[in-house]
Amino acid sequence: MKQLAPPARWLGLAGLLPVIAGTAVAWFDTSQDIRLIATAVTLLYGGLILSFIGGAWWGLASQAGMFQWGVFILSVIPSLYAWPAVAWSWLDASYAGSAWLLAAGFALTLPVDRLLMRHGTAPDWWLSLRLPLSLSMALLFLLLGLRFFYGSASVMMSPNA
Repeated sequence: MKQLAPPARWLGLAGLLPVIAGTAVAWFDTSQDIRLIATAVTLLYGGLILSFIGGAWWGLASQAGMFQWGVFILSVIPSLYAWPAVAWSWLDASYAGSAWLLAAGFALTLPVDRLLMRHGTAPDWWLSLRLPLSLSMALLFLLLGLRFFYGSASVMMSPNA
């Protein structure tokens, strides 16, 4: 496996910062309104990043030099999955459910990343970038979900909260 270029590593790690911050605020801020806003923004960001991963797969498939139906199809799944995963927080008023769906989504990107490596579609360094980032995102969203599963029965914002 080729070594990951420092800009890719640092920028990838920087992409974790909004989720780290949102999860920390959800767990430690004393204002319910701020916790809920931070969580909603963090869930939206998670959905965007999951969609971004699909876009990266699309780019890899486009650069592969041959039309790969399977990779193109796989590349739209993260966006189609992220949309209802994030919407779940409003439809069911369940931040825990949305966070756990996103955690599962990030974990489920790893088999596709491995497939891309196995077929030579992804660069040699791909897994050294994707593995720690996807696992970190999955863990952070698990923690975020736990905050609302155990820490708060209601996530609906109200003027009286």
